[in-house]
Amino acid sequence: MVRSALAAALALPALTAQAQTETLQTKQAISLRDQPSATAATLATLASGTSVTRTPQRSGPWMQVQTASGQVGWVHMFELTASNAGAPASNGLTGALRGLSGFLNRGSNSGTTVATSTAGIRGLSKEDIQNAAPNMAALEKLEHLRADEAQARRYASERALVAHSIAALPAPAQAAAVNAPREYSK
Repeated sequence: MVRSALAAALALPALTAQAQTETLQTKQAISLRDQPSATAATLATLASGTSVTRTPQRSGPWMQVQTASGQVGWVHMFELTASNAGAPASNGLTGALRGLSGFLNRGSNSGTTVATSTAGIRGLSKEDIQNAAPNMAALEKLEHLRADEAQARRYASERALVAHSIAALPAPAQAAAVNAPREYSK
């Protein structure tokens, strides 16, 4: 048992390094940026389905990658997919997620490293929240992605989605101790 745990602990750094240098593909044509920002200068345009190798460097939702030709730059994580996932796919959700993450991460230039969740999205630190400033351009972009009820119904109809009525959850029961008057003594 101890040997198994020790072997797993020793293998973890190798697995982490392998995960940080995985090969990915672009979901659509995207810009390879010189900095981890949507407003950074474009180094190159990567075609849809371009294979890139992820480096260990991350900055919020931005990942540093290397192209087959050796060029290194930054791309937004929502623009990449695992290379074995088949043909690249694109949808409106990618743009919405980029807009939302750009809005929430604006002004976050702390350069701190934060643990990554299993989904690969970094949480907001106290410093990120304190330094946050709204990105009005990203908010405007999100406003253009808004769908009204008719658009949502048309989308559901085109994809043969079926509506299901679900009963509302009951209100949580209040514990008697919570509502009971309290007496305090000195």
